[in-house]
Amino acid sequence: MLQTVKDAETYYGNVTEANIDNKPPVWRLEYTTKEFYNMTDFSPQSWSALSDRLWKDKELFRKFMKNYYRNDFNNVCYMDDSCRRSFVCAMKQARSYDETFCAGLK
Repeated sequence: MLQTVKDAETYYGNVTEANIDNKPPVWRLEYTTKEFYNMTDFSPQSWSALSDRLWKDKELFRKFMKNYYRNDFNNVCYMDDSCRRSFVCAMKQARSYDETFCAGLK
């Protein structure tokens, strides 16, 4: 039987808050990947479509970078086309050395 990933959830916990009362952190849902990025599924086609949207939509890419860095976002990469191209190209590549899939990122 074929197993597929249906969604991914990202949680966070406030360590400072937990340390105050010497209790385990309270885990809170940050986002679900499908909902946040408006994806229908986790197929290769959906990831490819997301990478295309990240290339075209700088605001979506900014949000992606914020999630990528887990809200420790002190990076202006989303404003730099060269840096954005590197991230999006890495998502599109079938092999790390092959930039064939990145040719349209101009």
